[in-house]
Formats: sequence, C-alpha cells, structure tokens
Amino acid sequence: MKEFLIGLLFVFIALVVLSVASILGILLFPLLIVLHVLLRFAVAAVLVIFAIWIIGKVVIMVWEKMKK
Repeated sequence: MKEFLIGLLFVFIALVVLSVASILGILLFPLLIVLHVLLRFAVAAVLVIFAIWIIGKVVIMVWEKMKK
C-alpha cells in the first residue's frame, strides 16, 4: 500500500510540474520569438564580420605573394 501511495504522489507531482512548465512555456513564447530574431541578427553580423576578415586575410596573402 505504501508503494502505491508513493507512486501516486510521484505521478501527481510530475503532472503538477508539467502543467507549470507548459504554462511558463506559453507565457515565455513571445520572449522566445524576440530572442530568435535577435539571435538571427547576431549570427548574421558575426558571419559578415568573419567574411570581411577572411577576404582581408586572402588579399594580404595574395599581395605578399605578388611582391615576391
């Protein structure tokens, strides 16, 4: 009987945790959308900076090879 009550308590606590998590997920959804947009812009900016750096590195390398 004790095992049944512990199992029932565990299932009840798991359901409460899942319901709280789903409510928080619904409430945090607009924040997640905003963070997604900001993350997309941040990744795009990093990729552009990296591309400019690579182009500069290649130009300097070619310039040095042409000098020799």
